[in-house]
Amino acid sequence: MDSFTVNKVCKTTVTSAVMEEFMRILIEGSVKPGDKIPTEQELVKMLGVGRSSVREVLAALELIGIIERRAGDGTYITDNLNSKAFSLIMTIFGPNNPVLFEARKVIEIGLASLAAEKATSADVEQLELYLREMKAAIANQKQFIKIDLEFHLHLATMSQNVFLQSMMLPLTNFLNAWREKSARSQDSREKALAHHTKILEKIKAQDPSGASAAMFEHLNQIQESFLNED
Repeated sequence: MDSFTVNKVCKTTVTSAVMEEFMRILIEGSVKPGDKIPTEQELVKMLGVGRSSVREVLAALELIGIIERRAGDGTYITDNLNSKAFSLIMTIFGPNNPVLFEARKVIEIGLASLAAEKATSADVEQLELYLREMKAAIANQKQFIKIDLEFHLHLATMSQNVFLQSMMLPLTNFLNAWREKSARSQDSREKALAHHTKILEKIKAQDPSGASAAMFEHLNQIQESFLNED
């Protein structure tokens, strides 16, 4: 249990904060399937909260199959971290975790490079269609976000890498809060459109390093917008 390190949490929304702290250690890989977690009493002391809040969170994690209580032995992390239930709870409690956005940067910058290497004329036409649709939807946040997501998912398809494609969709689902907040203003959406246009230009030029750099600039813009928006 030496790897099980948690931070004290704010007591304004205790149960939610405790759940977020559990999500943090699961996202960051501090624990893995088969690991034994501390007792309720130990968790209360580590988190600095009441026993009832810890019990509520443990009960929820047990219900969705993330932990397993073994009579007379203790509580363990299960091998269900890839389950749909875990994905759902991650979508709720994980979106503000910077680890997820770091993962998105690593994956999507690489995808942009692969897309530039492997793009077909049909791929370029599809990306151009997405850009036209994004421009037409510039005043409609919900529609703009939908097309934005389709653009990024198509880059994953263009990579022709099944493993990266399988990682992309759940990652984008976890980061919905970032996507929605960063596109809240029309100014942010116009900046995003400009970045997408630049990414496409580099892909059309079959410039992998240029496409990666353009994607890096785009994701930095998203992160800045998210942090600066109220």
